[in-house]
Amino acid sequence: MSTIDLPSVSRYGLFRASTLLALGIFSISSSTLIVTYWVAEQTLFRSVQQRLLDLAMFTAAEMDGELHNRIRRPDQMASQLYRQASEPLIRLRRSVPEIFCAYTLTGRERPLRSVLDSTVFIKNQGDDFSAPIVGQLYEDAPADALIAARLAKPRISSVPYTDQWGTFLSAYAPFQDGPATAIVGVDLSLATLNQQLFPLRLSLGLSLAGSALLSTFAGYLHSRYLRSSASALQSSLEAADLPDKQRLIHSRPTSPRAPSWPPWAMNCERP
Repeated sequence: MSTIDLPSVSRYGLFRASTLLALGIFSISSSTLIVTYWVAEQTLFRSVQQRLLDLAMFTAAEMDGELHNRIRRPDQMASQLYRQASEPLIRLRRSVPEIFCAYTLTGRERPLRSVLDSTVFIKNQGDDFSAPIVGQLYEDAPADALIAARLAKPRISSVPYTDQWGTFLSAYAPFQDGPATAIVGVDLSLATLNQQLFPLRLSLGLSLAGSALLSTFAGYLHSRYLRSSASALQSSLEAADLPDKQRLIHSRPTSPRAPSWPPWAMNCERP
């Protein structure tokens, strides 16, 4: 029998097997983590949407339609009437600081028109935009605002949208504006939304990093186990092969020992 140098022959194969094991473990664990994160993110996103819609509906219910219907000119923005009509919007901003802006819109078709805006009284940090004036056209109003105004039903953005003031997730709720219907808009900025999602994203990143480390460690242990098994198998084969070699050595024919006297002289007696 001949011995096989398993470590030298199978070194690449052992490394490949351990690498595939580590990749398999990481693929399964990372897929599970990503699916779990996606479900959690969607749940949190729907929760934020519902809370935003509830705030818009609550604020709309507090609006005084008679006062709101009297605000029709830009010069009224400095009046006590404008502030009195804006009180529900101001209370919302003060009680829920993460809300970027609260405002009212009138009209049923594009473009909608701005009436009240909380930015007149409460400025956002780092916000250089001026509040829209009374009657200003909202040219880039999102489709959800138009649907809420046209149907006079509450509406929430399905995804964040971008206009001239930034990127927002918004909710809209109707209220009676004299003989017509107006809507309250409540904006949550994308930056604030990302802050609420950040803990989930951080958890996902840390979990993926931990999964990668554990998978690598599992691959390393598997590689050591395979090398140890290969070495043990080689030692076993060598141990089994040694008696066969010894038997071969002992069974080889040996040459007869040369006699000290020639054969013909062995039967002769010495004189």
